[in-house]
Amino acid sequence: MDSLDALEDRREALRQPSQELELEVTFENGIIGCATLRDLSRTGVRFRMSKWLNIHSFVTLHPPAGSGLDACEVEIMRGYEVDDGGMKEYEFGARFKELTGSNRHQWFLSLRKAA
Repeated sequence: MDSLDALEDRREALRQPSQELELEVTFENGIIGCATLRDLSRTGVRFRMSKWLNIHSFVTLHPPAGSGLDACEVEIMRGYEVDDGGMKEYEFGARFKELTGSNRHQWFLSLRKAA
């Protein structure tokens, strides 16, 4: 998928606010970090964390304990620095690596805010 296709895919995906949940993140090198889920769609997620991630790198997001969801791998598509009350954080938009199957759809249904 080229960058133009990715942009169109992002625009067509319905983004929903999520419950502000803590997620465990496993980086490519095996180190574990923590992130806060901001919103999600059927194709990706937006989350915030204190560590910078390289664009087009892959990380594994682990759902909250007891959610019944499987971990999913995402590709970092965009990121920027956020100054949240003097604390430097980074916000990322990431696309699910596997755009087929039910795992990403289950994340969307389970973690979005109830209407």
